[in-house]
Amino acid sequence: MTTNSTHSLPVAPNLLGQNFTADAPNQKWVSDITYIWMDEGWLYMAVVLELYSRRSLAGQSPNR
Repeated sequence: MTTNSTHSLPVAPNLLGQNFTADAPNQKWVSDITYIWMDEGWLYMAVVLELYSRRSLAGQSPNR
């Protein structure tokens, strides 16, 4: 299991409210992580997306 929703820790507010449009650069950035099983083990990837340009600003897997 990767997510434990049963906790008393604070949760960050949803500031976008599913509104993924931006009127100018650098107003809104979103991110996500994923993992993929490879022969060598798990590959982890994180991506940051700037919503105005829809360009990926960062994406990487940690070095082994």
